[in-house]
Amino acid sequence: MSLMQIDPGVILWTLIIFVVLVIVLRKFAWKPILKMLDDREKKIREAVDKADRVQAEADKALAEQKELAEKQRQEAAEFMARAKEDAKRAGAEMVEKARREAQEATERARRQIEEERAQAVESVRSHAVELALDAAAHLLSKKLDDATNRAIVSDYIDKLPGNLKQRH
Repeated sequence: MSLMQIDPGVILWTLIIFVVLVIVLRKFAWKPILKMLDDREKKIREAVDKADRVQAEADKALAEQKELAEKQRQEAAEFMARAKEDAKRAGAEMVEKARREAQEATERARRQIEEERAQAVESVRSHAVELALDAAAHLLSKKLDDATNRAIVSDYIDKLPGNLKQRH
């Protein structure tokens, strides 16, 4: 018998063994293998679904974080704008208050200067009247000729600074 020869008995027994092996495998191994493959496929599907849910939740959380960050950025920008506006308003109020105070101080100084000027004018008038009265009394007490009158007035004028110092 050679290896290249076909033997119908061997073919028959090979077919019978193959069919028996398929039936035995189908009864005892095929169902557990298919069950194991189905279970594995189910676990993989569940893992993929879970990963998809986790990814969706992560995307949602990221979107919420971005939205929150944007909202906080806008609130910070609004806060800064309000703070700048408040600072400008406070600065303008301080400038206006300083301007009013300076104007009031200037007005008070003008009134005080005017009062002091009026007092000085009144004082000068009073002294001028006193000097005129003193000069007239002095001239009236000495009735002399024109040259003597001139000499007396010149003498009185020369002594005038000393007379003023004595009165004050």
